[in-house]
Amino acid sequence: MGHQKTELIKRTIAGSILAAISIYATIYADHRIFFILILIVNILITREFVALLKNNEHLITTIPIYVSAIVITNLIFFKLHLILLVYMFFLFVTLFIIKMVSKNPIKDAFVDISVTFVASIMLPLCLSTLFLIRDISYQWLIYLYFVVWLSDVFAYFVGVKFGKHKLIESVSPKKSIEGLIGGTIFALIGGLVINHYLLDKSIIWIVILTIEIITIGVLGDLIESMIKRSANVKDSGTIIPGHGGVYDRFDSIIFAAPLLFLYINILDKYIKVW
Repeated sequence: MGHQKTELIKRTIAGSILAAISIYATIYADHRIFFILILIVNILITREFVALLKNNEHLITTIPIYVSAIVITNLIFFKLHLILLVYMFFLFVTLFIIKMVSKNPIKDAFVDISVTFVASIMLPLCLSTLFLIRDISYQWLIYLYFVVWLSDVFAYFVGVKFGKHKLIESVSPKKSIEGLIGGTIFALIGGLVINHYLLDKSIIWIVILTIEIITIGVLGDLIESMIKRSANVKDSGTIIPGHGGVYDRFDSIIFAAPLLFLYINILDKYIKVW
């Protein structure tokens, strides 16, 4: 019991510090400084992600993953989208060449190439949408943070107190349906409060958007849990006291940020309903 209380205190303090830094940087940091912070986070998560995948027999090489973490983030930041497409094409071709000159060029060729390709582009593409959203309005990032954080925090506490029915036990034994419901309720309340003070958008659309962000965030969390369990590890790293690795803290935001970016652009530019 004492150990659990100590871990909870460490988790709360570390989480509060991370939240304060994230909010301050989002509101006040220079555009280039914010980009550098996202790049650093990207590299740290990539390092943890590679460590989780290092025993995966279908991973051809880790070099393209590290290179892409830097290259793709820079290309999106400087809005060099055509070059980004060219880079992704040549990355795909390069992986085929690497596989061709390997010891077993035929065995599981497409699987090996696909795993390495996805590992190379998934994180930088998703994380880069954070500074794209900030370019539109930092208030949207504040909304995203609070929805994801409240969902995560209250899913944990409600799940510990009332959780009886497992969500997907084989993937994440500690996550419960009761926790998901509790996290969703508090995240919805938080999303509506942030909308009232910072966004002033349609309540109906904010409710729909919040539910979808919670859903995709939980999916991102479950995907990370699935990767960690396949690697037989509890956390992606140990850099954050009480939380584990950087990937552990960004697993939900990695998937939620692109969804929010698409919503903002579609609803503002095309549908114009809010």
